[in-house]
Amino acid sequence: MPPLRPSDLPRAEKAEPVAETIHVAADVPLPPRRPGDISVALKPDAPREQRPETVAAAPVPPEPLPAATAPAPRQIARLERQERAERTTAVPAAPADGRGFFERLFGGAPQAAAPQTTNRREMMAYATQSDTGGLFGGLRSAVAPANPSSRYDRFTAIYDISARTVYLPSGQRLEAHSGLREHLDDPRYVHLRMRGATPPHLYELTPREALFHGVQALRLNPVGGAGAIHGRAGLLAHTYMLGPNGDSNGCVSFRDYNAFLRAYKNGEIRRLAVVAHM
Repeated sequence: MPPLRPSDLPRAEKAEPVAETIHVAADVPLPPRRPGDISVALKPDAPREQRPETVAAAPVPPEPLPAATAPAPRQIARLERQERAERTTAVPAAPADGRGFFERLFGGAPQAAAPQTTNRREMMAYATQSDTGGLFGGLRSAVAPANPSSRYDRFTAIYDISARTVYLPSGQRLEAHSGLREHLDDPRYVHLRMRGATPPHLYELTPREALFHGVQALRLNPVGGAGAIHGRAGLLAHTYMLGPNGDSNGCVSFRDYNAFLRAYKNGEIRRLAVVAHM
């Protein structure tokens, strides 16, 4: 038998593709699920952790400051008065003067230059002193006890110019004056030569070398010298010589000079402290 050729074979018709369609009957029951499948199905999803979102705080604008209210004129005046009242009052500086240390300490009056005019009668109660010395200022008592002389030693008497009195250590009081006419017993003018009162100071008492107008006068020797008593010199203690008021050219004149002289001679007093006032 002869071999077949491809052209002799019957041609097969080309089959068209058929779409496979799987139809599932809607009424076919599904198999029951296994318990594991049920638990998995029923298990709820774990809640997601909600993290708070960080929100940048918006900058808060600053609150406007209240406008400064100007104080009323009356309030300003009241505040100024209150401030002035609270301030410490400034003490003005004391004017410079030519007094020494002890003069400023014990109350001597400042020295002032003044023209000097005297007459023969005024010269009677003034004696020239030849010795020198003097560096202490006036002597003043701050407290006046029953017997002011007790503030000093028992041999010192005190002459209070303003009180017109000399206090003896024994407690006896004697009337005394110094100064001439309108300057009599006035401690403001102790710097005036031949007219002012006895300058406040501490004086050693010594007998005058000779009688003074017939009176045994006592010299007032300034401790340290005459420089501390405004350059005045020749001061004495004696009785009234220039009238019934006890005027003098700077000496201490006693109404009862004999009592003062007797106390000196008896050794009761050796010094005289002159003060402007007690």
